[in-house]
Amino acid sequence: MADIFISYSKQSKAEAAQLANELQAKGFTVWYDTSLVAGDSFGEVILSELAQARAVIVIWDAASVKSEWVRSEASRARARRILIPVRAEGIRSHDIPPPFDSLHTELLSNREAIEVALVKLGVTPMLAMKDKLSARPTLLDDDSAPPLALPDKPSIAVLPFRNMSGDPEQEYFADGVVEDIITALSRIPSIFVIARNSSFAYKGKAVDIRQIGRELGVRYVLEGSVRKAGQRLRITGQLVEAETGAHLWADRFDSSLEDVFDLQDLVTMAVAGVIEPSIREAEIRRANRKPTENLQAYDWLLRALGEHQLFSREGIDRGMEMARRAIALDPRYAHAYAYLASWIQLRKIYGWMEDEAAETAEGVRFAHLAVQLEPNDSIVLTEAAFALGHLNRDLVTAIPWFDKAIALNPNSAMAFGRGAVVRNFLGDYITAADHADRAMRLSPFDSYSFAFSQARGLSHLLRRQVPEAVTWLRKAAQQNPRHSATFLFLGSALAHAGQLEEGRAAIGRLLELHPTSTVRWRREHRLFPEDDYEYVLDGARRVGLPE
Repeated sequence: MADIFISYSKQSKAEAAQLANELQAKGFTVWYDTSLVAGDSFGEVILSELAQARAVIVIWDAASVKSEWVRSEASRARARRILIPVRAEGIRSHDIPPPFDSLHTELLSNREAIEVALVKLGVTPMLAMKDKLSARPTLLDDDSAPPLALPDKPSIAVLPFRNMSGDPEQEYFADGVVEDIITALSRIPSIFVIARNSSFAYKGKAVDIRQIGRELGVRYVLEGSVRKAGQRLRITGQLVEAETGAHLWADRFDSSLEDVFDLQDLVTMAVAGVIEPSIREAEIRRANRKPTENLQAYDWLLRALGEHQLFSREGIDRGMEMARRAIALDPRYAHAYAYLASWIQLRKIYGWMEDEAAETAEGVRFAHLAVQLEPNDSIVLTEAAFALGHLNRDLVTAIPWFDKAIALNPNSAMAFGRGAVVRNFLGDYITAADHADRAMRLSPFDSYSFAFSQARGLSHLLRRQVPEAVTWLRKAAQQNPRHSATFLFLGSALAHAGQLEEGRAAIGRLLELHPTSTVRWRREHRLFPEDDYEYVLDGARRVGLPE
């Protein structure tokens, strides 16, 4: 099975072959229909390869925009959030059919953009290549690598549930069910739960349960499926002991769609009861609070979270619009307000705001409103605290919110990792480093690992521990080559280390991503203690950050 699937029409056959050859030469594994052999059941093979792929490159040309087959493949990839759409020469964005016309597309000839998109999805070449960016650690493929040590309490990873609905557009719903089960289990202090972003690294991959146990350092793995048909929902789950592969528990749950939250409660209670019999049923039921009674609002927020994961301005804007739709349906939806506040701060740090004062005020208002509506929800507290830390540097409010989020959910990689970022603003560099380490242990393959690594690197840079800072900030840049702030800090660290040529390259990348970034702009948007931040700006100035 290949990591990359290429979908195209016969009109672009030569271009698809050239792209495949170039990617394969760089160590990527690629499948496209020339891999079919006589005797294959073409439809079955294509669907199987499509299901196993970790990225799907769709080439839109004059023929493929009319092809039902290409549209079907693109729809399946979009539902799994692994679609990389590109345009052949002569095709404009508005030539692409809905719903794909709303997606940002690069020209097929822009190979660098395609590779960056692959990195963002965690698809890296099998061959080790110098200076090649990597989105996350490569999963182990044999028994030779040492397993992570098991925690001193029951530990579990919840794998993505299979979507059995036959509708690829429902993939996000199956993912949402699993995310809520992870959240509910995470709020039980006596259980160690791997964060969602690491367990979802196995989505669409046929991996042995024992391998997963070694790689994530857990004793138990929960897997299952979701079938949604009309207004009926069925969730099946089975709990497996990772070391032996033995099945400890299996069950099936059916309900009407209106009772989806009660159904998640039942699954969570059953799993926790097997792992930790001493946990009382009432504690488990209280753990999984219903985020909203409005299922349509819940649906919009799930879609918004999928758009946000694209890490692009267009994705953030679409996600914010969807979250606003969720709020219109349920004006008391705390999660939607918290995520909106957090995404507004992204617009600020990336320099995307059009009316900074008004947008900042709105983000601060949403953060406070979210916590007023759900003061005991770890996710709400984490997202709102992260927003306040960046929007108005209200650390007096943000830090206690992070502390409370961790107390409510000791297994939240986000509460530790995002808190580590904001604790650096306070000058609490030692705690920031410790909490960044905890986040990385809780979620080894997290798509937000770049933020954890950056927080760790900054904790060293701001203490003038330059070699350690360079190591961690290089890692952060590799994990997410589109997060502009990382290159400011990396450039500064390299300057202080005397590695001026590489430092200039880092600042060059910063200016590509954030063209208006200057010493003055950065100073006006200072988040860190003044003397320490001047140390950062001094290094960045030396390697090319304009005044």
